[in-house]
Amino acid sequence: MTGTALSDKKYRVYSEYKNIVVARGNPFNRHFYVYQPPRALAEIDVDLDVVSADIMKLLQEVHS
Repeated sequence: MTGTALSDKKYRVYSEYKNIVVARGNPFNRHFYVYQPPRALAEIDVDLDVVSADIMKLLQEVHS
């Protein structure tokens, strides 16, 4: 590599890093995030039972 190509590469890496740092400063979540408390464990268990039953039904169809 020549000296010019190496310095161009360093500048490109620096400019990409600089853009990433600027992008991290965006307070998007601060303005649009709405906290939702976790669901009750009983409700999650019911959902898991429904999904598990659906999966077992599909597996039985594939196995048959």
